Formats: sequence, structure tokens, C-alpha cells
Amino acid sequence: MRKTTIHIFILLFTASVLISSCKKDIDVIPFNISGFFTANTDSKAHIYKLTDDMGNIYNVKDDDLIMFYNSKTMKYDMAYDTAIRVVATVYTEDNGKYVIASKIAAISEVAPDNLSESDKGRDSIKLKSIYIGGGHLNVVLGLMTKNEQIKHNLRYMVENNAEHIRFELYHNAHGDKPVYTKDVYLSIPLAVHNIQKNDTVLFSYKSFEGDCVEKLVYR
Repeated sequence: MRKTTIHIFILLFTASVLISSCKKDIDVIPFNISGFFTANTDSKAHIYKLTDDMGNIYNVKDDDLIMFYNSKTMKYDMAYDTAIRVVATVYTEDNGKYVIASKIAAISEVAPDNLSESDKGRDSIKLKSIYIGGGHLNVVLGLMTKNEQIKHNLRYMVENNAEHIRFELYHNAHGDKPVYTKDVYLSIPLAVHNIQKNDTVLFSYKSFEGDCVEKLVYR
């Protein structure tokens, strides 16, 4: 298991951004890893460690800004003494010295008989990537939007039987127009659904081409 010291800064719902520096006549190529991580926080709500889905550990430098600042609520929203999922680009201390990470979009599991009308939306959404890792179903979605003031509802329901576990995504754009794409990150824990090795995992959603189902196998 590899341990690496890093810097981290948390942003709200933005794609990971690469920051690099150049010296005259020297080409510097920072070593970096981008993807989903599990972040551990301490008693002061500081992130002190990131673990990638391969089990590699990245220690966070003490002098970094390592609290998640929510620009909408104007508060520091990071939880205390817990583990959360984030999307990050990790630069090693020897090369890059920075990490810029996006907090993963929260998405609530709602039972079928509790779905409100606003949760039943079947508006189209782009699937950019999906994989199982770190005990989670990790999904990157492209949410088409025009008006940042309109809040899109994202919900999912779960169907679990002997043949498969199925996650059904609901999306209500509330009339927002599809002008440009905004990345949304979902990381759905699988252990709480008693998933077993070699179980089939289905993820269904509505794309701009129609209804789609992605099939994965839990290893």
C-alpha cells in the first residue's frame, strides 16, 4: 500500500482542474491521479487522508485548506470524524503540490411509496462514466443546464432480488433548458444492500437517446 503526502482544496460541484507551473527550459510533468476517493475527516472536520479505490493512501498536508466550503450556504459543511466520498485530482508532493477536489453530489434513496411528484421526473441526462470500486457504484453524469438558479432533482430507487440489484435514476430538470453540461458525481454505497461477489448490478436512466440500462458485475 503506497502512502503519499498531498495538498487538498475542496470546491462545490466543479470538475477537477489541473494547476501546473513551468520553469524556463524545463518541462515539468506532474504525476497525478484523478478519480473517486474516500476522504477521512478528524474532530475538527479537516480532511487528513484520502484513499483511492485501489487502497492507496494519500496523506494531506497540515497547512492546506482542507475544509469543504459551501458557497451557497456560506458555511463549512464538512462532517466531523467520518468518511465521505469526493472526486479529486491528486498531485504528489514532489511534483504538483496541489489537489483540487469536488464534493460528490448528494443523492437520496427514496422508497417507491414516498416519491413526491418532483422526484418522479424522467428528464434526460448524459452518462459519462460508471464503474464499481471502493465498495461503491461510482457514476459521472453530464447534467444539461442553462439556468444555474434552477435546482435539478436527482433521486434513485433500489430493486434487490435474487437475480440482480437495480438502481433506477430519476431526474427532474424543472424546465431547465439543455444548453451546456455540468458534471455531477454520484457514489452509491453497495454494502448496505447486502451485495455479494459476482452479483449483477444494473443502473437504469433516461438518456437523450432513450431509456438505458448499464450492466456491471460486483467483483
